[in-house]
Amino acid sequence: MRGSAAAVASLSARRDGNHDSLPENARILLDRLPATGASQLVWVGGAGSLKTAPGVRVLDAQDFPAAWKPEAEAQGRALDVFHASGSPVDWTYARPAALVEDGERSGRYRIGGDQLLTDVHGVSRISVADYAVALLDRVEQDDAPRRRITVAY
Repeated sequence: MRGSAAAVASLSARRDGNHDSLPENARILLDRLPATGASQLVWVGGAGSLKTAPGVRVLDAQDFPAAWKPEAEAQGRALDVFHASGSPVDWTYARPAALVEDGERSGRYRIGGDQLLTDVHGVSRISVADYAVALLDRVEQDDAPRRRITVAY
């Protein structure tokens, strides 16, 4: 990382089941990135903590897969680490739409906040290619420091 201005972190605990590693890795990155010279971090979060109504998160829905809940909750704890951090790193916590699908890069997407973004049909989706573009755009434009955002069509 030495000499890099920014980092993008996309981590999962699915393989080893150690969901506590997500908030811990967030803490490690925030603590250690300044020594590398990197001043920006884009963290790839999950849609589980997005709100569908006041006080109701995506992961609270009855049809949210039970197998995904531990990781979604751990991503929420990672977000807490970002908010509590005194690190000088300008972090952006970027959450995708509910559905991240294969598909062509269109170069179009919307940026939102804590609400699940949906299209006119009520579907929340983004292609992998357009989500990747959105992440790199956040690095290049540095327009969402110390914020959590959502990316969807």
